[in-house]
Amino acid sequence: MAYDYPYIRDEVRINAYVQAFYDQFVGNGPVYLLGRRVSHEAGFNLRVGSRPIIIIADIYDGAGQMIDASGAYPSGNGGTVTVRCRRSINAQINVSGATGANGYAGANGSEAVPEDAIEGHYITVMDPGTGEEREEWVPREVISPAIPEVPPARGGSGGAGGNAGTLVFTSLEECWPSLAAEGGAGGAGGPGGSLGDIQAEEGSFGANGNASAIDYSIVSEQDYLNLIKSDLGIYANYWAPFRIASGIYFYHRYNSRIANRSGYLPMAVTEFVAALQFQPDNRDAVRYYNQLVGAGANAAPEAANLGGGGNNALGLPRNMDLLPRFDYYFDAYTSFGALALAFLNNGTQWLLGAEGYAAMVGFASQQKLQMLAARDNSADELNIAKAEQKDAEGDITYAQQRVDSIIREIQTARPVMPPNSFTIGGLIGSIASIAGAVASIAAAIPSGGASLVALVPSLVALEESLSKNAEPIVNSFLDGAKVNDKELDEVKKSYEKVGKNVDSLVKGGKTIVSFVKLVQSMNASAASMPDSSKYVALVKQGTELVHALLVARNRAVLAQQRVDAAASRLARADDVVASVETLVENLRQKKHTIKDIGLAAIDIAASKAQALQTIAFRAQRSVEIYTLQDQEENVLLDAGMISPDIGRAYSEEEIGEAALAKELMTSWGGILNPVNMKLAYISFFDARPDWDTYRRSFTEGPELRSLRSSFRFNFPIDTSDLPATHFDTKVKNILVAFVGAKSGSSEISCIVRHGAKYEQRRHEGDPTIQLLTPQFVNRRAKTERLDRPVTNLDSPLDAPTSLSIWGRGVGGDWEIAIEQHEIDSGSLDLSQVTEIQVWIDYQFVR
Repeated sequence: MAYDYPYIRDEVRINAYVQAFYDQFVGNGPVYLLGRRVSHEAGFNLRVGSRPIIIIADIYDGAGQMIDASGAYPSGNGGTVTVRCRRSINAQINVSGATGANGYAGANGSEAVPEDAIEGHYITVMDPGTGEEREEWVPREVISPAIPEVPPARGGSGGAGGNAGTLVFTSLEECWPSLAAEGGAGGAGGPGGSLGDIQAEEGSFGANGNASAIDYSIVSEQDYLNLIKSDLGIYANYWAPFRIASGIYFYHRYNSRIANRSGYLPMAVTEFVAALQFQPDNRDAVRYYNQLVGAGANAAPEAANLGGGGNNALGLPRNMDLLPRFDYYFDAYTSFGALALAFLNNGTQWLLGAEGYAAMVGFASQQKLQMLAARDNSADELNIAKAEQKDAEGDITYAQQRVDSIIREIQTARPVMPPNSFTIGGLIGSIASIAGAVASIAAAIPSGGASLVALVPSLVALEESLSKNAEPIVNSFLDGAKVNDKELDEVKKSYEKVGKNVDSLVKGGKTIVSFVKLVQSMNASAASMPDSSKYVALVKQGTELVHALLVARNRAVLAQQRVDAAASRLARADDVVASVETLVENLRQKKHTIKDIGLAAIDIAASKAQALQTIAFRAQRSVEIYTLQDQEENVLLDAGMISPDIGRAYSEEEIGEAALAKELMTSWGGILNPVNMKLAYISFFDARPDWDTYRRSFTEGPELRSLRSSFRFNFPIDTSDLPATHFDTKVKNILVAFVGAKSGSSEISCIVRHGAKYEQRRHEGDPTIQLLTPQFVNRRAKTERLDRPVTNLDSPLDAPTSLSIWGRGVGGDWEIAIEQHEIDSGSLDLSQVTEIQVWIDYQFVR
């Protein structure tokens, strides 16, 4: 097989196949080996001849082996090797010239040999005519001439050594490679001939070949990028898409709960960054990078002005909110999983050699129908994502209005707040100064603050200048998260997962503010000043609403990223539909092979795997929301995927159908993991949950005044408000009464809203806070006091379809607002309301 394209893998293993790739390369120019990691197979040296080779890798590992580009004996010149790497290990490269051939041996000498001759003389002869005798002269006759002495010959001269080739080695750090570019030694002269005791001289040595200067350099990141772009030329457009495919694969492989998968996230980021370095406008790379790290982060990676980010490979937020209907999702998963596996099996059988074009046409037509259905699924998912995006944007408006309102209340109340001291963080100040701090933080977030909620939901980073001249009590707020603080450690861990360094955030003059610590500090200090409790509550509410606005903004960015991911999946589905349509037509014309049919079936099965993983993730979130037990290890988002290395190796015939089928079966084996979630869900109910009702009554006070003036009111519920022996408290139902209200009927429609922070106390001690989507539920408020028998007639625990707020923590920020149509009816009269009652039924374990 002849090759005329770069050899590209995530991990290039220099072995016999790579040697054949080099030896049989027919393209113009050098041979390229491109990989995130390039290493030698044990015991394998790469032999480089006259064709140059260029290796570009993040890591080049010689593994004790060599790139041997030395000249061929005798007198061959060395080859040309270029290695560009960020880091190397045990690199050994030789481009030295070959040794010259030895000279020939000189001929031996010989002794002189005298002439052998018969001297002239007379002989007697008889005249045949007369019969007389006479003397006749015979001239001298030489039998063998004399041979003079031949001296022994000098030995022949040795051949010239080969010249060294060209060796370029570039890295970003010192790595001490072993590099050789010496000229070949001249060949030895031949031995002289001999004659008796006489020995002729040896021949002279051949000239040494020329050594070459090794171009070994340690360069900056930017210089490195410029060099490899120059080396690659058009091949950058080969490598960038492959690196994106590798990044997507690593992204799907990542699982923080599985040891051998926890390192894949920074690897995915590395691939997306590398692709963007070659193709900065590549929309896929930008989308995946922003989806993973945060919107805008690719433009200024250390700015930490992150919005969104932290999504999983499906484009869904890791803390995605939904109604925790586990059985519903699990049943759908198991039903469709069997169909997808059957489809995969058919494709694998075709790949391994089934026959019959008529059958293949039918199967390909079935593929088209399946892919059309998958495309429709993607379109539905996009529409859902757009609807959720609209809701998220509306939530920002709502949250901003509440922040604006509470800040106005705080500013209005500041002049009349009591001047007595308030202790927080070891410093003493007034409640008015604390109120001013909250107001300044609220104002700073849009302009001088960076949201970190994508990484740690309670944190925000403020410019140092915002707190530089603040009074001590304000700075005590901003001193709540030092570099070694637990929450900041969480930020560090999150940054490290995506291969980034948080030090620039801290050293760059930013201050970390923890909203959780602000509220905790106020709670701890409020007991010492009961006369100011209403002002403390006002400031505390302001703090929590600012945080809610921050969370809402991040949720809107996540929603946009989900829309982008869904749109991308729809586009890919359209592409597959088009390819299958072409496949069907070509099959009818018998232009395609059985292999093409099998590969198409496998691609479609993989697209089905994405849909299955989305269902499995929803089941995962259902269990996590309800049981508070992490289930990430039970949903493998790469099930049904194969490494781009395997796909490319198969297309280049480095591996065959059997090896590919084995990889596919191994990958699809992960589709069985969600069964473990079923066991976790079932075992949770072994605790035999009970239920109770939390009853809240508001008479004269801010809540009642707010209801009369604005038709809505807010109230918080802290986990400490519930009995200390009730753990894992989850909402089951809500009842409301506006006692004394008048309307056209004995009921008033209202909307009950739970904010984004859901709290519940666990047996382990500290309350658990889940940041989820704010939920709304419509309730018909009574105009008389609530009264009912103590019964539990709500939906069973495993069928929570009647209430969107079901299964979540009771604690958090609540709001009740009268429906606008009730207000517009003209019959609503709240002037005589004497009490607001709110009853919340909840489940708990003891």
